Amino acid sequence: MNNSLQIASAREPVPANYKNMEGGGLIHLHKLKNKNGLEATISNCGARLVSLLIPDRQGNMVEVIGGNDKPNALYDGKNNSHAAVWDVEQYDVHTVGLKYFSRSMEGNFPGNLTVKRNYVLNDDDSLRIVYEATTDKTIVMNLANNSFFNLNGRNSGNILNHQVWIKADRYMPVDANMSPTGEIEFVTGTPFDFRNSATIGSRINDHHVQLANGNGYDHNFVLNKHSSRTPVARIRGDKSGVIMEIFTDQPGLQFYSGNFMKSKPVNKDSDKDDSHTAFAMRIRHFSGLPTPPGCPLSALRPGQVYRTIYSYQFKN
Repeated sequence: MNNSLQIASAREPVPANYKNMEGGGLIHLHKLKNKNGLEATISNCGARLVSLLIPDRQGNMVEVIGGNDKPNALYDGKNNSHAAVWDVEQYDVHTVGLKYFSRSMEGNFPGNLTVKRNYVLNDDDSLRIVYEATTDKTIVMNLANNSFFNLNGRNSGNILNHQVWIKADRYMPVDANMSPTGEIEFVTGTPFDFRNSATIGSRINDHHVQLANGNGYDHNFVLNKHSSRTPVARIRGDKSGVIMEIFTDQPGLQFYSGNFMKSKPVNKDSDKDDSHTAFAMRIRHFSGLPTPPGCPLSALRPGQVYRTIYSYQFKN
């Protein structure tokens, strides 16, 4: 196999310093745009969402993708999907569909796995992401988008004054190694209660063992009963006024407040990921071990199709 990086200027020009760290193949950027001017740019390198331009309350376009971005967590294991070149199956002004084939024992996991990921930018200012997967051996699946956001704009400072609301009465504690303990605790009376909107930074320095374990927020919230038509989380940028609502059919949401960013260049523009300059809201199943009672594992068996949908709805 030829592992040399090849960069092509089809679809959209690829900046010369946009690197594919593993594998080979042609890298393209695919730009989506809706009637209101929102723009999303997806690379076939890792099926990454590399840019998302949203108008702020003054009508100025704001780049809300910031910090590190490794968008594909396949069955909670290490594999090359985040750096591999995916096949593009569909592309038009609103949609790009990508596919990746993970061979058996990639990342030490058995089974040949085919993953499809579709991005759809709608005229209602929502970006919808659809995952599908099939396998020839039973595995536990957890496909997650790990995009990092700063709703005030890239290089605008920290996200500690972003307002956050999460529809969750409970969350999952972690130990000092950031592994789930298998317990579920209620958020009432803790810094993890975002049922009423609060800023990220308002309680992040409270003396709480879970904040100490995570060096901030890096915890899975057990979402209250919901449908995919109602939001499970809402985040608002304090400077831009940009609001992002999250919709999903999944039971969990991993909230990460950018605690371990190292002030190193992380993207095509050589921006740095200083601490707390971006956040992540990872939609997920409960595939971590040990798994609490009543929290289903997302096992995928041969002959089945894993499918999950979530979307980001933007307002200002």
